[in-house]
Amino acid sequence: MLRSALAFLPMAAVAVAVVLAGRGPGPEDLPQLLLQPTPQSPPGPRLDPGLLGEGWEEAFEPETFGPEELYAKINGGADVYLSHGFRQLKVHSFLHASSGDYVEAFL
Repeated sequence: MLRSALAFLPMAAVAVAVVLAGRGPGPEDLPQLLLQPTPQSPPGPRLDPGLLGEGWEEAFEPETFGPEELYAKINGGADVYLSHGFRQLKVHSFLHASSGDYVEAFL
């Protein structure tokens, strides 16, 4: 009987740790940013592929996503961003000429 009880002790410790960790603050507890709504933001400067090192070039024109299109880019996580005042996502894509590596920068 004691052996059976000892076998469940590690699982009970993990369960207690999970419950205690779940009581901490999460992303929904962060203060909401009070951003002023703006009409469509200007295109702004482009990121320099040279910042990544030699051989990198821009793969596509930068993409812009507003609140209505955010789901299309981040596939399912948009609710948290929208609830905290999300306004715009700009995505820059880069491709390395020789290795074929691909990088996206989300701003």
